Amino acid sequence: VVCKQLKCGIPLESLSGAHFGRGSGPIFLDDVNCTGTEMSIKDCRGRSVGEHDCDHAEDAGAVCSGPLDVRLANGPNTCTGRVELNYNGSWLSLGDSGWSLNEATVICRQLGCGSALSVPKGNEYGMGIGPAFLDNVKCKGTESSLAECQAATTGTKKCICGLYAGAVCERQPGSGTTTAVILILLAIVLLIGGLLFYLWKKGVKLSALNPFNRRRETFMENISV
Repeated sequence: VVCKQLKCGIPLESLSGAHFGRGSGPIFLDDVNCTGTEMSIKDCRGRSVGEHDCDHAEDAGAVCSGPLDVRLANGPNTCTGRVELNYNGSWLSLGDSGWSLNEATVICRQLGCGSALSVPKGNEYGMGIGPAFLDNVKCKGTESSLAECQAATTGTKKCICGLYAGAVCERQPGSGTTTAVILILLAIVLLIGGLLFYLWKKGVKLSALNPFNRRRETFMENISV
């Protein structure tokens, strides 16, 4: 919840015992209990503000991922493959525990690849290198990026059975550009067709619009004179 509130990406670790040093001044909250869906730490359950039975030796801390770049690796294109996140300059894989179309759709959306069509099983796009960076990622499917998902935990070991998350997105590279070009050409054709139909209804002969015909008629008139 803290990482989400600060827009600092995915939570990687929660720390206690004043890991980052003891604070000073009044203690704001104690016995805080969040579900992970809250938008602010103030929305979590706990004692009333200012009520506590601890000191600054128990100050809480958090480690957030910061902004995360994502990609789909080892697939036929950039919109299909094994999910990887860039953390501290290294591309790391995600475990597939709980991985579903909801999570895959968020990845596809973040990459500009539309919605997810399927979730590959059995390491179809190869195994990741080293331990899974994240496992048990949970998304609603409406988030714009993985950093907005409700819960994600870091893993220090390979995920169960060494299976890694993947996604097949509906939009393939270049398909958006191709569709736009087709729509533009179709609009031009409809515009020209509509203009020709209008002229036909008005009784205007198409030959009269041809500049070469006009020049020919003028030339013939000059000869006859």
